[in-house]
Amino acid sequence: MGEDMAVPVFLGFCWGEVFFDTGALAAVARSTGEKAKKGELTVSIVRIDGGSDSITLAVPPRLMAAASRVSHSIASNNYAELPTLATKGLRTLWKKLHSKSWTLSFTPDGNGIAAALISPDIEILSPNSIRGRTTVYGTCEMVGGAKKQSMRIRLLTGESCSIGVKSKPLAKQIAQRLHTVIGVDGEAWWDTHTLKMQKFVADSLLEYEPASPAQTFAELAKSADGFWDNIDPDEYVKELRSD
Repeated sequence: MGEDMAVPVFLGFCWGEVFFDTGALAAVARSTGEKAKKGELTVSIVRIDGGSDSITLAVPPRLMAAASRVSHSIASNNYAELPTLATKGLRTLWKKLHSKSWTLSFTPDGNGIAAALISPDIEILSPNSIRGRTTVYGTCEMVGGAKKQSMRIRLLTGESCSIGVKSKPLAKQIAQRLHTVIGVDGEAWWDTHTLKMQKFVADSLLEYEPASPAQTFAELAKSADGFWDNIDPDEYVKELRSD
């Protein structure tokens, strides 16, 4: 292998299905000024071990810094410092692993590679995506599905959209509130540039009952317990403006 250095990579699946996308390494190497023609920044398989569930890759010196950087990003689940093409390549790899419920782990060998794990349970997001929990309110128009559960909801803004439902029992629970305003909690994905929600998966139905404006103000008055009874609204506003 000439000057190539061996980097152990353990893959949790059989040899017949082995794949390894080196596009992420090449993208990182090029972002640091590495010049190479297409196909030159590659790795080689030099050994297969452990019942065909692990392989050893030979990484050329010009890719070692990139391999180290990528492995540390995976270990910390932080891809902000990687080039967009690198993150896209890793997401492609994660999607393949996720579809097979496979895990890929990198084992350090004193060569700068971090102990890192690509797991089906920890999603590698697209470069322009963020993920977090949020709540959605709207009128449930439809819910169900033969395999994957989903629902159609008309948001309070008037926009109608489809969202995922995590389980069949939850879908049945939501179905009991069909054509009524409900609140659902779950995981959401947003575009970092437009802040538009790309995807939402509901995992719980909130104990939410819509109320009329009159009922809402009545509840507010009840909770105030007479606090505003002796306050002149005009004088109160004048006082606020003077401050």
